[in-house]
Amino acid sequence: MTRLFQPAKNEVAERAMQALQRIRHRACSTLQELHDVCTELAGRAVLGGPLPGLLVIDSVASVARTDGTGDRRTQIPRRQALLSSLASQLKVLVARPRQRRSQEPPRTVSPGIVVTNQVMGDPSAGISRVTLGHVWHHSVNWRLVLSHLPPGSAGGLGSKEQAAPFGRRYLVVEKSPCFKPIAVPFAINEGGLRELATEHAGAAA
Repeated sequence: MTRLFQPAKNEVAERAMQALQRIRHRACSTLQELHDVCTELAGRAVLGGPLPGLLVIDSVASVARTDGTGDRRTQIPRRQALLSSLASQLKVLVARPRQRRSQEPPRTVSPGIVVTNQVMGDPSAGISRVTLGHVWHHSVNWRLVLSHLPPGSAGGLGSKEQAAPFGRRYLVVEKSPCFKPIAVPFAINEGGLRELATEHAGAAA
């Protein structure tokens, strides 16, 4: 039996290694540098050039908060303008020009984009507040929040110390263009992620 399973294990390991080799990493120390990278990718999209299958920015808050020096009265408006432009470039990357899409192979798809941010719990209101201000708040189409505590909890999002090692956690859909707010409970156990019963966001106390 071991001999029968060994080729399958080898194939899985080989495919995993091939997938890892396709990952490209770029460290950006400033918001301007991140903006320039996304502008280059958006330019490729317009010209029909090669694009990544998935773009992960982790995290936009880390570069935005440390970017720039000097007077905050000029620094913050500049940062917000860069964030607005960055959001526009990412949307260009996803929604390639229609004439380009018509010339591409049928199975060609737009890249997926995941941008991590930071949130602050607001126990008084039972909600979370995203960082980076109103510009970024309204720029994203989907907002998914990971929480240790259920939606509406007085403890806000909670912390890892408040959750059991293999306890319940929550993925909350806070914003969506086509879906109502919902909380998806899940657990992390020895076998990995396991989805639990779904709850409406804000319904749990």
